[in-house]
Amino acid sequence: MATVDNLRSIDNLIGMNILSRATGNKLGNVYDLIVDPVKGVLLGLAARGADEQVRVVDGQEIYSFGPDAVMVNTDDSVRSLEDTHLTGVPLAKKNIHGARIVTESGTLLGQVANIHLYTSPPHLLFYEVRESLLDKLLGRALFIPASVGQAISDNAERIVVPEDTARNGADSLESLARGHLAPMLEDETVIAANRPPTPLAAFSEGTIEISERAQTPVVQREARVVEELYINRDVRERNETVGDTLRRTDVEVERVEE
Repeated sequence: MATVDNLRSIDNLIGMNILSRATGNKLGNVYDLIVDPVKGVLLGLAARGADEQVRVVDGQEIYSFGPDAVMVNTDDSVRSLEDTHLTGVPLAKKNIHGARIVTESGTLLGQVANIHLYTSPPHLLFYEVRESLLDKLLGRALFIPASVGQAISDNAERIVVPEDTARNGADSLESLARGHLAPMLEDETVIAANRPPTPLAAFSEGTIEISERAQTPVVQREARVVEELYINRDVRERNETVGDTLRRTDVEVERVEE
């Protein structure tokens, strides 16, 4: 089941120890996340060793993301970049963080202020988009799955998304997990995670096939009685005797002779 507990920000992951599951040896620290910004999946990790050299962990070599360390299969899981297929693939913190999210009609939705990773397979990515510093101060943000990306510029400064991205996004990471993550785990995004990554430079031309899905909420309104109020009018008749004192004034008239 998809839960918020499985969602971690890249700031939380960068710097974590990378340990070999086979030997327990420390192989370095997480330097950055290697991602596919269009398919919206994690491809691997950039690892910095004690010699300050940056090496690579292929995503298939990652065993688990724990609270204190990232576990990889063996000591050989950390390799030089030249020995992998990840050459030219962007890094989450270095390249994607700060990228502008632009719709197909040219509307700027904001910038990628943070990137969140679903740490269980298939390791999906989600963008936290903010329009301004004021949004950050007020805690306002738009959360969208990274898989909505349709193209990324050569310099990784802009990501093109569908027109309805803002409408289908969420205003919190919790809402994203409940409303967006569960359906994604069931569709072909899982298959996309196993496809060979596309180098960053190749996004500038060519054809990209994207499967789009949408959910249509069904809302029914039904009238129901929540409270009943009864009003009873009681009509009664009665006779009243009214007593009073009747006073009389006598007037004497004297006739005057002419």
